Amino acid sequence: MRLLVVAESPPTTDAVHGNGSTMITANVLPLMSSDIEIDLAYFPDRPACPDADVLDRVRSVTVLPMRPGWHGWMAQLTTRLPRATALRRPPACDVEQLWRNADAVYLHGLHTAALGRSIRKPTMIHVVDPWSQFWFERARGKNPAEAAYFRDQARRADRLEREIAGWARTTFVVNPKDAATLSARTGGRVVAVPNGVAVGASAEITADPDRVSFVGTLDYAPNVEALERLIHRVWPLVRAERPTARLTIAGRRPGDWLQQLSVPGVEVLGAVDDVGGVFASSAAAAYIGVTGRGTKNTISEAIAAGCPVVASPEAARGQAVNEHLHVATTDEAIAGSLVALLVPGARRPEPVVARPWSVAAAEYEAEIRSSASP
Repeated sequence: MRLLVVAESPPTTDAVHGNGSTMITANVLPLMSSDIEIDLAYFPDRPACPDADVLDRVRSVTVLPMRPGWHGWMAQLTTRLPRATALRRPPACDVEQLWRNADAVYLHGLHTAALGRSIRKPTMIHVVDPWSQFWFERARGKNPAEAAYFRDQARRADRLEREIAGWARTTFVVNPKDAATLSARTGGRVVAVPNGVAVGASAEITADPDRVSFVGTLDYAPNVEALERLIHRVWPLVRAERPTARLTIAGRRPGDWLQQLSVPGVEVLGAVDDVGGVFASSAAAAYIGVTGRGTKNTISEAIAAGCPVVASPEAARGQAVNEHLHVATTDEAIAGSLVALLVPGARRPEPVVARPWSVAAAEYEAEIRSSASP
């Protein structure tokens, strides 16, 4: 079987330039069975190359041209596409050169969807999350100009998601609830494949009973929102009860506001090589945002490392609520749950055996083979 993979970003787990979407292709492609010949094409939307094991696995690599940034804004006047989708529109003849010899095509990322219109082979697309809902959520609480922009992008994404249902044999997302709602809204076949987890427990690291951690992509809007709430509203309540408590913030691309932050008990590490080590050394992790879709990878990683998590209901989507995951809604309840976990000598729950990426890759492969069948 010959599979063409077209990704909206380079498949990478790079600590600075990767994200929750790029890590899917970076982890899944190298694990696919050897009888699948993979041709990779991707858009260079960030200064990172595909991971080395991805390059070793694929048969060929094509770097697709990105349109200039101004084109995305101009396209809002002449097309119905979201802005970032409009930046990824190579000529149809170039796309045909890619898929002509493929048995099936796997598009990764909503912003590759415009290519699907012209592909004449069995095609699947991984949108990761329902972006129309994400952008509608982003509009809440914004000033009128920003809210209008996000609502417009949400409407464009909604049209694109409905169009996808007409030509994609399968649409992938990461969260089962998102799969059900997207399928009901568009009438298409939507399959949820939860992400794998690369982090495990570490017996060599002792948890610090004063430490709370937050790990994530620090310029991702839902994470910025969650951090602003954590730092400015919840953290003062925690420190009032536990003056020695410390909040460690780690992750790629911290903005200037974080790098210049001066709040008692808060440290910003930026990108780290060992995410599992941060979680293993923490008494708790906190994820309390109210926007964002899908399932938060970092909550799964914290739990796999044996670190209890306090989360908002929105951040806890797709997770089982148990001794590893404490869900709270108000600032006071969140602070109380965190303080309750900052106890010297407290028993940590047994780490959950993480879902390996090999299982996720096998599920993708089975769906791809089934969707590619006549």
